[in-house]
Amino acid sequence: MINKKNDAFTLIEVIIVLGITAAIFILGFSITKNTKQRLDERQFWKTFDQAWSQVATESEQMKTNAQIEFYSTKINFIYYSSTTKGYKRNTKIIKIPTTFKLTSNWATVYFFENGGAKMQSVSYYSSVTKKQYVFIPQIGYGRRYRIEEK
Repeated sequence: MINKKNDAFTLIEVIIVLGITAAIFILGFSITKNTKQRLDERQFWKTFDQAWSQVATESEQMKTNAQIEFYSTKINFIYYSSTTKGYKRNTKIIKIPTTFKLTSNWATVYFFENGGAKMQSVSYYSSVTKKQYVFIPQIGYGRRYRIEEK
């Protein structure tokens, strides 16, 4: 009788290797997802700052009204620019990252053509950083704002 030696893996060995592989894959995927969410939030703040600066500068230079509307899923930046036929309404919409939740009432910031402004604070909670960001417009500082983390 010929003695055959099986050079194969047992079922238990295969299950252990598959389990380890799945655990590494899941761990890598969750780290990648968290990193992407953090990058999305960072990009949102950069885009927000650019849009805010554009609206504040345009309304000040053109001596026109402008407004910024805060909602739970988006922020509308509305300003007017001069054309040969008068003024043209321009709107830029920035989507709020899904990791942010509006924790205050929706709000609107107004810039008036005479240089005045009507503003109120708005706060968002980030599920990624576990922090609350309070957006505080500053009237006396060139139509700027600051963000406090709590």
